[in-house]
Amino acid sequence: MNHLLPKATLLAFLLPAFASAQDQASTMARLCQKADVVVRATVTSSVHPTANLHQLTLQPNQVMKGQLGSSFTLTEPAGQCCGRSLFALSAGQTRILFLKRLGPTLHTLGGGRGVLAATPDLLTHVQALLAAPTTNAIGHLLAANVNHVEPRIADDAALALATLPNLSLTPLERSAVVNSLLQSVQRGWTRTAALADVAARLGDANMVDSVLPVYLDAVREDQALLLRNALKRCPTQLVATRMPAFVGNTRRSNLRAAALLTELPAATAQATMTNLLQRPSHPQVQMHLCEGLLAAGVSSASLSPMVPAAVLQLAVARQNRRPTFRNIQPLR
Repeated sequence: MNHLLPKATLLAFLLPAFASAQDQASTMARLCQKADVVVRATVTSSVHPTANLHQLTLQPNQVMKGQLGSSFTLTEPAGQCCGRSLFALSAGQTRILFLKRLGPTLHTLGGGRGVLAATPDLLTHVQALLAAPTTNAIGHLLAANVNHVEPRIADDAALALATLPNLSLTPLERSAVVNSLLQSVQRGWTRTAALADVAARLGDANMVDSVLPVYLDAVREDQALLLRNALKRCPTQLVATRMPAFVGNTRRSNLRAAALLTELPAATAQATMTNLLQRPSHPQVQMHLCEGLLAAGVSSASLSPMVPAAVLQLAVARQNRRPTFRNIQPLR
């Protein structure tokens, strides 16, 4: 028997898989908007009609969006691969599914992100997203969930907030974002990138004051780098002006301050770098601040009274060295 499908039929099965592979970064909020059908359903059978295909028959338990009959089928290429989300499901398992209609057939939307465990928390969250009447309402819902005990919800809420247009949060919601950001930095969670982006988008004085100490005290360099890049997107004059209030006396926080200030526009950061240079600090910190001030056009003669001669000489030498094509900056 010939189990090979005609090319047109095979493409009909493959193209949705390719599309879902491109949709892997979709958040639950985005999936709720894009899906034609959102349903909690139970698998009643799992078969391979050919060696190349995997097919599930499911019974809807709760249709939250769209319309379905008493049962429906989902088909995808067999095997475990990028963009495939049904291979691990078997009869008796229940999932929350985000589905897209392509012609007469239904396909999962968002790859693996569109097939969720049907836990009470996730079900409640999806229902709330579907019920939110406006983008602002969705934003308030997401902010309320950035500290959710279910990591899947907290991670997704942070990512969705970072991509939400016209972000507007209450003071209490801003505090929730900061608390989640602090916890994420302390534990090295991947949601730091999204939360740092949210902080940068809000970017007012209160947010800068909240993020600066988190950045200065971060233990891990990768987390600190995410926060430094976020702070560079905030109003630079505000960041430079508020920096001295949070630096303290530790070598790490002063190095972090110098790293950020030297990456801000010279005219904005010059006064703050001079302020920090006049404080007692580690020679390495002094050297970085001198480099930043030299790059801003301050003469070495002006810096000479503020730092040891050896530190200034090294800063001048580093400033005058020829640029290289290295794209990896070693730890200093």
